[in-house]
Amino acid sequence: PAPVYGKERVSRWIVENGVKINNVLSISCLAPAAGNASLLQTKEWYGMPSLHPESWTLEAFVKPDASAVRSGNAFIVGRGRYNPTANTYWKDFALYLQPDGKLGLAGRRVNPDAVGSGIDYDYPDLGTSIADGKWHHVAVTYDKPTRALAVWVDAAKVSEQVLASDQFDNLKGRYHFAQGFGMEAYVGSIDEVRLTGAVLSADELLKAYHTGLAIILR
Repeated sequence: PAPVYGKERVSRWIVENGVKINNVLSISCLAPAAGNASLLQTKEWYGMPSLHPESWTLEAFVKPDASAVRSGNAFIVGRGRYNPTANTYWKDFALYLQPDGKLGLAGRRVNPDAVGSGIDYDYPDLGTSIADGKWHHVAVTYDKPTRALAVWVDAAKVSEQVLASDQFDNLKGRYHFAQGFGMEAYVGSIDEVRLTGAVLSADELLKAYHTGLAIILR
């Protein structure tokens, strides 16, 4: 039978950290087009959890094209803003693929001496090359109480940095995939993207790794 659509929606308001906030979130779906981002669709939901948790885990399965030639770092996934009219951008964080197939993580932390500004960081050469034509599970975790920022590949931690100040979080920032932040476009496949409002343990990431592979390769 054909699906039946209703107008009922859960509450438009939620309470986060004791503050009542409007619970309306949206996502813009874009795709590369002649060097630019072409808007495919904008979706809005009610009743969704916050996309800006204080501690979080962002995961995805990626399979970079092993034959792709990269002259610079290729953007995979991250959060930030882009103004197509002025062609300006800023990033909270960005996981990228180096020309040699290794991962890197760049972003900003809060500048404690200037309200509203940030200090850039960049951690390159993480782990071994993942540009081998196979699926890999990648994850970025951030624990706000300890300011620990980590990168995982196939449930193994390849980097952990303790930031000198909080990870920068512009509440207007949006999640981007495959293209953005002045980097080359990612060439390959991305699947099973998931954002969790907590830092997942090694065992939880290992479970996600095996479950995701089973889904992708079934």
